[in-house]
Amino acid sequence: MTKVGEGDLPQESTVENYQRQLDRNLSKFSETLEKYNQVDNLKEHERFKALMHEQMQLIQSALSALHQPGVHRMSNQVEKDYTNFLDQATEEHYARLQSDIETLRTLLIKGSS
Repeated sequence: MTKVGEGDLPQESTVENYQRQLDRNLSKFSETLEKYNQVDNLKEHERFKALMHEQMQLIQSALSALHQPGVHRMSNQVEKDYTNFLDQATEEHYARLQSDIETLRTLLIKGSS
């Protein structure tokens, strides 16, 4: 059992950790989305869809912990366009979702500066 004052201290701030995780998950989501959009195999679609869903949950979790201006609204837009893309995987929905991810990344970079 660890006593008060013992144990390892975090090496970085929690905000920096969330931002790093968020950036990594946004990258993974974007890559998976691109692969999902390129394959024709139903089994592969299902695998990529499951990965995107998991990554989206991680993204939303990290975003809820960060309190940066504009991020919450953009987060809602990403989730909405993600749902629209899953309902109808058109080029338009794909482009919107990719654009949302890049906008979110830009907001996060500006917010961390």
